[in-house]
Amino acid sequence: MPGPTDERFRALLDELEHWNRKVNLTAVRDRAQMETLHVADSLAADMAAFNEAVAPGAVGPIGAVVGATLGDEALPTIRTLSNALFLVPGLGAQGAGFDDIQRLFGGATDRIIPTSSRGVLAHGPDVA
Repeated sequence: MPGPTDERFRALLDELEHWNRKVNLTAVRDRAQMETLHVADSLAADMAAFNEAVAPGAVGPIGAVVGATLGDEALPTIRTLSNALFLVPGLGAQGAGFDDIQRLFGGATDRIIPTSSRGVLAHGPDVA
């Protein structure tokens, strides 16, 4: 998230950390886990609710980009987005294989669009 969005995101995490020390909002103390367990999952819940409102029982218009190289920390977010498509970068040159996609997305593989942009670009014309 470049620019102002990144700054707002960092400010949100700063506030979450600050108030968590004072009020014990959550048992999560690690900032990286806060990103996933609070921010990403909250966004996923809102996206899933919107998709259900506009396309009840179907895949909705809002999807997510979830890297194939992520670990188990992405599983709750993926489960929450049961009515969304996923753009999945990281296949090939970035290190993920089809086994990683199967492990991470399991029953959602019919809703993913895997990409291998670096692999494709590596075999394209040299534009330098």
